[in-house]
Amino acid sequence: ICVFHQRFSTNTMPKWPLAQPFRCIAHNGEINTIEGNRNWSTARTSKFATDELPELGELSPLVNRTGSDSSSMDNMLEVLLAGGVDLFRAVRMMIPPAWQNVDTMDSELRAFYEYNSMHMEPWDGPAGLVLTDGRYAVCLLDRNGLRPSRWVITKNGYITVASEIGTYGYKPEDVVAKGRIGPGQILAVDTETGEVLHTDDIDSRLKSAHPYKKWLKENAVRIEATLDKDHEAFQAMDADTLKTHMKMFQVTFEERDQVLRPLAEAGQEAVGSMGDDTPMAVLSTRVRSVSDYFRQKFAQVTNPPIDPLREAIVMSLETCVGVEQNVFEETPEHAKRIILATPVLTPAKFSCFSSDKDGFEHALI
Repeated sequence: ICVFHQRFSTNTMPKWPLAQPFRCIAHNGEINTIEGNRNWSTARTSKFATDELPELGELSPLVNRTGSDSSSMDNMLEVLLAGGVDLFRAVRMMIPPAWQNVDTMDSELRAFYEYNSMHMEPWDGPAGLVLTDGRYAVCLLDRNGLRPSRWVITKNGYITVASEIGTYGYKPEDVVAKGRIGPGQILAVDTETGEVLHTDDIDSRLKSAHPYKKWLKENAVRIEATLDKDHEAFQAMDADTLKTHMKMFQVTFEERDQVLRPLAEAGQEAVGSMGDDTPMAVLSTRVRSVSDYFRQKFAQVTNPPIDPLREAIVMSLETCVGVEQNVFEETPEHAKRIILATPVLTPAKFSCFSSDKDGFEHALI
């Protein structure tokens, strides 16, 4: 099997260190979460352990920080495969479909994705990927699905997957089956048996590997709370007290007028641009909020806008807290995490979160 990629360089300078080929993977698009993925791989290296790769820590960093986003992703997949992780589990752990907000998903399959999301964050695109481990030839789209990918099977035994129709010349009457790979879907060919595996075939394999649903039910702790519980203890402030608190929490006139007012008057988020042209907090002579020191980085290249319906499906604020485990193993202990629907803690949720829970003594450290 040969994997190669021919493209124009858009968000990187064409340099020899960035040249193909890779060992497992090539992709069309960009990994917009790449800096976080690289940082997390470095942070987790001490947790990685497998008999297949003794003294794995000596290979640190496992993921390169100077190459392209493709090469870093290729490094991570190669480490997982070399360490004995099943190809499809490794791929679905790194590039999962949207699952948090899909009500129709099979509960056992949802449990598989939730279990694995506790120990590996998504490598998010938009990206269309092709990869191989030497036996399987695989093509998939990330959960955003913003890259076209069409497949055609013809009578002579060829299967072609490409972003455009006409890459491979064939007659319409020779077509046996055709379709498209949608958001979060996957297509694989077993070159040893000749079997073609679609998304459902691979999902059924993954969800039946272990009793993920049982493990989550017995070990994971979900903390849910509504603002109604906080409303009972809330006391209205007079004007002077309100000003004191606004000063304490550094609520500026601009924030009050441009952000809070639209929320209060119309129940809508303030309209703003993705860019940020405000002075850097580190250069300010005033005391600034901790959040002002963080800047969002994103690739503004060829990505179309996401419609509200798809955005509601693919985006989630769910947060896990607790000790991460070794991704090369799958045990009930891996499911022992505290799950929050959002990283924003209300007083009621915080009191529940900070109370003693069996096995979570170090969750707040």
